[in-house]
Amino acid sequence: MSEFASAFLYPPFPFLLLLIVGMGLRRYTRFHRAGRRAELLAIIILVLSVVPLTAKLALLPALRSVARWHGGVQVGAVVAPTAGAFEDIDGKWRPSFRSIQRVGLAVAMREELGVPFLISGGSLREDGSSEARIVAESLGIAPDQVWLDETAQDTHENARALAAKLRELRVNCVLIVTSLPHMPRMAASMRANGLKVYAMSVPSPEIEQFSWWDLVPSSRGLGLSRTASQVYGGLLLYMLRGWILPSDLISRA
Repeated sequence: MSEFASAFLYPPFPFLLLLIVGMGLRRYTRFHRAGRRAELLAIIILVLSVVPLTAKLALLPALRSVARWHGGVQVGAVVAPTAGAFEDIDGKWRPSFRSIQRVGLAVAMREELGVPFLISGGSLREDGSSEARIVAESLGIAPDQVWLDETAQDTHENARALAAKLRELRVNCVLIVTSLPHMPRMAASMRANGLKVYAMSVPSPEIEQFSWWDLVPSSRGLGLSRTASQVYGGLLLYMLRGWILPSDLISRA
């Protein structure tokens, strides 16, 4: 499903399809005016989709829906979802760079706050290897310093497994540490499981920082547009599946 979405649902394919439909309507049917309007709309959207500023502004509402952690805020635990792993040339599984970023930052926050630490990331293959265990071992995190969820296969399952453990620990307010584009969906999924959420993201200057270059159409702009589509597409999919409600998109912190 993710490969299908990447190819056909995210920019630029839908806009190119609209352009082709408009050209067909204008040339081969009597709906010439509708075809010209579809062509013009497709061209405008295509241009906007390659301007970095467009995607950055589109992302602001989703990113601002999550309360950011700041000094003085009390949380009962630090949690980090993993972000993939890969098998190297020697057949050994290693954490992805994004997993290392997330968990490395979470380790620093756990040491600062002195609260329970949880990592969630499911099995990779039948021998029991999991993203959670692989990244913990890679970063040298002692088993007695962290609780590992090795079952979750997606953000929904991350949140359910983490929430179950947090209820055992009598924790209802957590700090999630994840990548910036993943933050809205992870926060909403945690809220759907009855938790109060603060978040800290891995630094993402390509999204958070603005400059005059953001007005220049580029491949970077198209990449950011795809990121924005993935953020909102993921939230919409979770709502359609009943995993989150619109109210879960609003910060309760």
